[in-house]
Amino acid sequence: MKTILVFLIFGLFSALVVGLIKPSMVLRWSKKPTRLKIIGWWFLCTIIVFFSIGLFVSDEVSEKSQTGITLPVKAQTGEKTNSKDNLSYEIITEKDNVNPEIDLNKCNIEVRLNKKLTKEELKIIANNLRGTRKSYDKLWIFYYLPEMKVGSGAWATTHFTPDLEVEILGSTIAEEKSAIEKINVIGNVIGTWSEEQYTSTKVVIYKEKEKIYIKTIYKNGQESVEELIAKKIKSGMKYEEAEGNPNGEYYVLENDGNLGYYNKQNNRFTIAKKN
Repeated sequence: MKTILVFLIFGLFSALVVGLIKPSMVLRWSKKPTRLKIIGWWFLCTIIVFFSIGLFVSDEVSEKSQTGITLPVKAQTGEKTNSKDNLSYEIITEKDNVNPEIDLNKCNIEVRLNKKLTKEELKIIANNLRGTRKSYDKLWIFYYLPEMKVGSGAWATTHFTPDLEVEILGSTIAEEKSAIEKINVIGNVIGTWSEEQYTSTKVVIYKEKEKIYIKTIYKNGQESVEELIAKKIKSGMKYEEAEGNPNGEYYVLENDGNLGYYNKQNNRFTIAKKN
């Protein structure tokens, strides 16, 4: 639409210049074309074009204010939303990506859940959000669990491309239940944690016969056990694999009870929440 208006303005200006030089080339239907008539027609057409521009801009602004484009929805609709099925969620951000020149009409939404949901429950939220955003060809929705870092991997997605596709990237409710059943160990349990950002695992650190171990249960049911060496540090208790980690990674049981995952540069890249 913007491109058409630009061409119209350019065309009107060209017609004015040509008409002032030779009115008969523009006013072909007039028996007595004059420069005064050229100016009159030019003013009339210009008013119509600018009136059309005003309507276009007004509609565009109105649409953006209703859908929350380019602004966090949280600032417009409040922190939390409930669907008609009483599923609580929070819209963190909403951004559009529209470019008519390359036929791009897409919107991304990031949503905070207060707990894990089933695929059917995710569908309800997705359709609820889609209902007020039908103008987009594609609507991509990313879901984060409490405490998950936004932008570092979502727990689940519901993408309209344009048909709805639901995918749970982390562990499902059933997978988590299965992992909890496998978390039993022999020895004194130091703590249990859940990590959803990268590994989607249940973790337990325990002490058995004066040795410390970490047991990891993955979403597919597989398990791994590694012996650890503990060292007290300022931020908590540091645990390194007894046989060494090929990537230089280690764990820190932090003072708040959560289990931090650190790389060899001593930067925490994810955190497992205490159960």
